[in-house]
Amino acid sequence: REIMRQNQEILRRNQDLSARNAVGIAVSQATNLDDALGLALETVLQITGTESGEILVLEEESQRLVVHAHRGIEAEAFEEITSFKLGEGLPGLVAQSGEPVLVHDLPHDPRFVRKKVIACGFRSFAGVPLRSKNQVVGVMEVASLDSHRITDDSLVLLTAIGNQIGVAIENARLTEQVRYLATLEERDRIGR
Repeated sequence: REIMRQNQEILRRNQDLSARNAVGIAVSQATNLDDALGLALETVLQITGTESGEILVLEEESQRLVVHAHRGIEAEAFEEITSFKLGEGLPGLVAQSGEPVLVHDLPHDPRFVRKKVIACGFRSFAGVPLRSKNQVVGVMEVASLDSHRITDDSLVLLTAIGNQIGVAIENARLTEQVRYLATLEERDRIGR
């Protein structure tokens, strides 16, 4: 029994590493941030077997979470609300607390504010913070029609993947800042 348990643990770890590698490849192959987030999200949905998911990025100026990528079924239900304040709904709570959230009975959780998503039959939800340098830069969430699809193990994996995606978001922001500064320098040079 102990050997079987160890083999199962090794298999789970290998699957987790494979999943993290797949997300890393997806993020690195994209040419812009939204494409990278979309590819990463597609990979996450395949890995977790969930039917829908999205990535929200924390906009620095407004301090609001804004949807940058959605994949899966019932996209129009998720479009009911596309922006959250910190502390608002489950995505806002995840961003504010910096802690993952797992819900197995979505219709009875008062923190979930998208009623159309519940009407479409979604039963379980997981949201994880996207971090870079210990700062929350966004939230990734997945939802499933099956109330038991998302497990504690998948939440651990989603959190690790969330850290990878958080770094990708921060890198994209830094790249944009470099481009902006280069444009300003070029304008200044031309002006002289």
